[in-house]
Amino acid sequence: MKRFLGCLSALAIIAFTCCVMPIPKAKAQYLGTAAQQTTTQSFNVTLTGASFIPIVNLGQEGHEIIYSWASQGACIITLQGSTDASTWANLAVGASRPTGGSVVTFYANGWYPHLQLAINGNADAACVGDVVTGSYIGFQLPLPVTGTGEPFPISVAAATSVYTQDPAPFTVNGLHCFNPNAAIAYVQAYDSATAPTLGTGYVFETGIPAGGALSMNSPFAGVNHLYLAAVTAAGGNTAVGTALDCTAIVNRRGPFYPYQTF
Repeated sequence: MKRFLGCLSALAIIAFTCCVMPIPKAKAQYLGTAAQQTTTQSFNVTLTGASFIPIVNLGQEGHEIIYSWASQGACIITLQGSTDASTWANLAVGASRPTGGSVVTFYANGWYPHLQLAINGNADAACVGDVVTGSYIGFQLPLPVTGTGEPFPISVAAATSVYTQDPAPFTVNGLHCFNPNAAIAYVQAYDSATAPTLGTGYVFETGIPAGGALSMNSPFAGVNHLYLAAVTAAGGNTAVGTALDCTAIVNRRGPFYPYQTF
């Protein structure tokens, strides 16, 4: 009898919980967009001169630097961006503080394939021995996962870079080419961080008849840099005599978004 009453009490509690207590709702995300996400990188530097900290690039376009730097010198910390990892543009600048424990924040916007923090970049001797601690936070701005993309008209023969601001993940929403040659031409697509060798490592290939056209609207994606080439034979490495007239519809985006490979 006691066991029966115990079971009855348990059932009553379950029924009360289901009927009276609110059930938490699952959070959903609109399928057409990707929510803002962040990447964080901490730093702790004791200066012996100039210090340069590479920032891991995940496609972020918004930047926040939070740091603490007590110094008797007029020392600066700079967030820099570059397209070639050689020539750097200053995106935002912060300064040291003469009192300990000061926490400073500054912001910047903009996308570059290469990012770095230059701490005491001018090697000011008055800043040597200072300890600089802080965090970099990168923000991937909310953007459509799918979009119309940006058209890049190009002439394709030998391996040709489709756009210059990379490496960065991309989605090709369309590819349209005309073959003016008197023989079939084969278009090869490469997902590569550097200029590829024709016929080696391509991830997509299709033939276009002499005087014919290709119109492909099935999306595909890559994570480095889109290169196109046109060769005279399937799997070949000889560029066509006359370049193909092509337009690639490319949507550049950050890798926070899920992507489908070739």
